[in-house]
Amino acid sequence: MRRLVAATSCIALACGGIGLLSSVARAAPPSVVVACGDTAGLVAAINGANQGGPSTIVLSSSCTYTLSGPAESDNGLPIVTSSMTLNGSGSTITRSAAAPQFRIIEVGSKGALNASDVTFRGGHAPDGADGANGPDGADATSPGSSPEPGEDGVAGTSGADGGAILVDAGGSLTLSSVTVTNNTAGRGGNGGAGGEGGDGSSGGPPVAGGAGGNGNLGGNGGDGGGIANNGSVTLTDVAVTGNNAGDGGNGGDGGDGGSGGSGPPKDGGNAGNGSDAGDAGNGGGIFNASGARLITRPGTGAASTTVTGNNAGDGGNGGDGGAGGDSSGSGPSVGGNGGDGGDGGAAGNGGGIFNSGLTSLVRTTVSGNSADGAGGAAGTAGSGGTGGPGGSSGANGTPGAAGSAGAGGGIFNNGTLVVNPTDDVSGNTPDECVGSGCPV
Repeated sequence: MRRLVAATSCIALACGGIGLLSSVARAAPPSVVVACGDTAGLVAAINGANQGGPSTIVLSSSCTYTLSGPAESDNGLPIVTSSMTLNGSGSTITRSAAAPQFRIIEVGSKGALNASDVTFRGGHAPDGADGANGPDGADATSPGSSPEPGEDGVAGTSGADGGAILVDAGGSLTLSSVTVTNNTAGRGGNGGAGGEGGDGSSGGPPVAGGAGGNGNLGGNGGDGGGIANNGSVTLTDVAVTGNNAGDGGNGGDGGDGGSGGSGPPKDGGNAGNGSDAGDAGNGGGIFNASGARLITRPGTGAASTTVTGNNAGDGGNGGDGGAGGDSSGSGPSVGGNGGDGGDGGAAGNGGGIFNSGLTSLVRTTVSGNSADGAGGAAGTAGSGGTGGPGGSSGANGTPGAAGSAGAGGGIFNNGTLVVNPTDDVSGNTPDECVGSGCPV
């Protein structure tokens, strides 16, 4: 009898074990295969993985998935918020040339994306918005009344980072046998111009013309034409090629001063100042932010990862100073002062790689990249207005300064950089590498 009870118990345990294993097998998420060119299916697969569905996404072999609009925020695909694997099977994910601006994909702060055998192409992180021009001031409406000054312009906003891929702080990206090509970070928006000052009235007391409004700042260009990393990126057998950081936006021009009215001597209004331009984006190929980590690992070829043909951005042009208003009236009066020109924006640094965090390269070629974009032109000085009979002209404004040139055609480093003897940093313009840790 004891033997029978023991056998029965063993059978019960075995059955329970089989039931437990069956439950575990059912819980393991399978992979999902996305049909050739089925962009909606790819979006659905990523959303599903984010929500606990299949965490391995397999694209059909050698297909093109064309994104025609953003799926979430500034991204053609949903933001990765969980751990998932994307097997590209030699396929390409691209933004349609007719589509609005958006990057291909973003890895969120809790996301981890492991992508292989896929090309990310044609992403364009959104440009910054142009600032609105300041309204012109109203002219004086009656003798002795004051004209209104022009209002200041509104600043342009900065271009978005990461033309193809943006990795948020805390996020993780692992790429193997991947190409990131022909992507662009956002351009900075232009600053709004200042409004013109209103003109003085005819007759009445000597009231000067209205002052011109000041221009406002241009937005900075976006960083990381190919990849902008604020978290962790690991690359093996990856080609980052032909990507561009964003250009800086132009500074807004100053508004002209209003003229004095007729009758008694009336001074011209002072002009508004032009504003400084936005600086260009850094890291034409890859931007690695402070606190971020970029690692390249040995792959199958002599040069496992290549960073080639990428470009840092150009600085925006400084805004021009407005012209001082002319004085008027029958006696001596003074013209308004001209506005100062704004400074041009700095050109971008790090045509191939810009590093402010930790970058460690192994069997990596950084070649044919450029950080020789132009610093923005200086804003011109506004001229002073003419004086009335027996009066004097207003003072001319002061021109701005041109933006500084870019540096680090291959690599620009102001963080921690480890370059190994197996790496090749050559053929970049205007120089190979700037900062500590550069190869001799």
